[in-house]
Amino acid sequence: MAMVAARRGSIAMIYPGAFNLTTGPLHWELLARARAVDNQIYVAMCSPARDMNASYNAWGHSTIVDPNGEIIAKAGEGEEIIYADLSKFRGIHLNLILRTRENARSSKFNPCNNTTKVKPPFTMFLIPQIRCVR
Repeated sequence: MAMVAARRGSIAMIYPGAFNLTTGPLHWELLARARAVDNQIYVAMCSPARDMNASYNAWGHSTIVDPNGEIIAKAGEGEEIIYADLSKFRGIHLNLILRTRENARSSKFNPCNNTTKVKPPFTMFLIPQIRCVR
């Protein structure tokens, strides 16, 4: 889904998740960084705050990662709001989209093909559409 969104112009994906105290330390940051680098987009991983009195103990640590896989904002285990500037890689991403569109013309994920029906389950932030030249 992230690959399709990135090819269609998305600069960020938001993934809600509630990893537990076993999988959280092992996979949370790794998956966020991998999705960001794989698709050259910003990735925000949102998690509930940890509550040891609840029936499910979430890992917490909501995280925002840039397209280079660097963590640019990270919350702790408690309730917290994090912010990040997503404008740093805008020009690089536009350049990537132009190159990708040339390579994707024969692909079923062709962003210039209006017949592709994609309904992403996650929120996407779209940059202005680039006109496709046929």
